[in-house]
Amino acid sequence: MMEGEHILKRLEEVFKIDENEFLALKVARIYKDPFILLIATLLTQNTNERNAFKAFNQLKGEIGLSQKELLNARIEDIASALRPGGLHWVKAKAIKQIAEKVEREFNGSLGSILRLPPRKAREKLISLPRVGFKTADVVLLNLAEETDYIPIDTHIERVVKKLGIAPEKAGYREIQEKLSKIFNKKDYLRAHLLLILLGRRICKSRNPLCGECPLNNICNYYNKVKLG
Repeated sequence: MMEGEHILKRLEEVFKIDENEFLALKVARIYKDPFILLIATLLTQNTNERNAFKAFNQLKGEIGLSQKELLNARIEDIASALRPGGLHWVKAKAIKQIAEKVEREFNGSLGSILRLPPRKAREKLISLPRVGFKTADVVLLNLAEETDYIPIDTHIERVVKKLGIAPEKAGYREIQEKLSKIFNKKDYLRAHLLLILLGRRICKSRNPLCGECPLNNICNYYNKVKLG
């Protein structure tokens, strides 16, 4: 397996990171607010990025994005705003519960979480409704000064398993551990975004475009399945 830097350089020859393709990345850069980023990341769950952007922008326009605005909003209105992103009632309920818990346990702000050590910060975030490891890891990767965790979505999981970085039965934590041995912490965000782009555009779940992949010479799947 290549060193992480060589993998990233090859991917950068093919892909350009555009914040308009990543809601969490764009929101982090514009707002720099962990609560707003958490809500945006939650909206990307179980939907595509395009629909998540629509839901986020509609929520912003109809209700607002601050903890206070969402705390005071009716759940019916939140759900209506989130309709373009799917699972709008489920996500509206979670957002309302998050706003209430942040008010009750964090004095209305998640800013203090970013000053905690990575493990503690992660524990605080996953204590919130509908916030799992991936959602928490996205927030920390985009805003915390230091994090030990690279978020793993379905695209990254598929890519690293086909490449042979992680075994087929590997779970979230094992995949993170394998990637941490390849990439430096300073490159986690870069690696996260580039691997997602590889999964979205080339290493697709159906009919992967292996001939166009910049990493096919080191890919287990390509060498075993495509080349026989």
